[in-house]
Amino acid sequence: MTNRFSNYFRRYFGFSSTEIRGLFVLVPAMLFALFIPQIYKSYLLANTEHGAAQDEEQLRVWADELRNQIVVTQEVEEFPIYAKHFDPNLIRTDQWIKMGFTESIAERIKKYLTKGGVFKKKEDVLKIYGINRRLVKAYFDYMYFLPSEKRRIRQVYKPTVTYAAPAPAPVETTSQPPTVRRVEPETYELNTADTTELKTIRGIGSFWAKSVVTSREELGGFVDRMQVYEINYMPDSVADLIIDHTTFEPSAIRQLNINTLEIDQLRKHPYINYKLANAIVKYRKQHGEYEEIEDLKKIVILKDSVYQKIFPYLIISD
Repeated sequence: MTNRFSNYFRRYFGFSSTEIRGLFVLVPAMLFALFIPQIYKSYLLANTEHGAAQDEEQLRVWADELRNQIVVTQEVEEFPIYAKHFDPNLIRTDQWIKMGFTESIAERIKKYLTKGGVFKKKEDVLKIYGINRRLVKAYFDYMYFLPSEKRRIRQVYKPTVTYAAPAPAPVETTSQPPTVRRVEPETYELNTADTTELKTIRGIGSFWAKSVVTSREELGGFVDRMQVYEINYMPDSVADLIIDHTTFEPSAIRQLNINTLEIDQLRKHPYINYKLANAIVKYRKQHGEYEEIEDLKKIVILKDSVYQKIFPYLIISD
């Protein structure tokens, strides 16, 4: 059979014996290369239905697992309420922490009260800079506020037993005590004071005065007095002096329009890094303009603690 084909090709095409043998090898190889992919494809299609069913089942299992994880996460994030009625003006730092607030917030509340601040109503607690507003509202039903006189007695009174020595007999004297004239220290408005005014505060030199003004300008103004404690490298003792000798009015805050500003403009704010600025702009381009500031909470990478710090500086329209 092979000789018959060889003679045929030699007679009509003039192929040599070597060329004919090569042809017998090349033609089957070409047919193999041509038809094998089609055969393999047909085999895969025959098994696709079974594979697709397995894939769909696996995806369903994964979806159920993720859904369960989300439910568990939400349950874990529910605030553990320390159910006890309290006056926020009287409880200690460790009690704030036990109630679920961070140590830094507890210290900030302590400093606020130490400087003479008073919570007169529930909403006043929300004004503490950086506080978890949802957690505060969860405690609204447990808050009460003593009248100022009772609160003062509760703060001062300590149940201790003392034995007083007999008072010495009064000494008669005809001389009058010298009159002491009390000089009230001058105070300045924290959001408008310049370096010259801040330097007049005893203990505040040029460096710290410039640091306060620079930080204020970068932020767009202070929205809370406690932001002074965030100034880089500033000791609390220096911040205390500034708080003691300044008044505070959160007016004329420079705000950023999140519906018009681009990444490079947003990232200039101390509380907004490049990653967050990029996420804010990308979300706006994908979903359209922000209708309210709270829409920012839909951005996954934005932590609630950061949101609480930046929202006073943001607007959605000029």
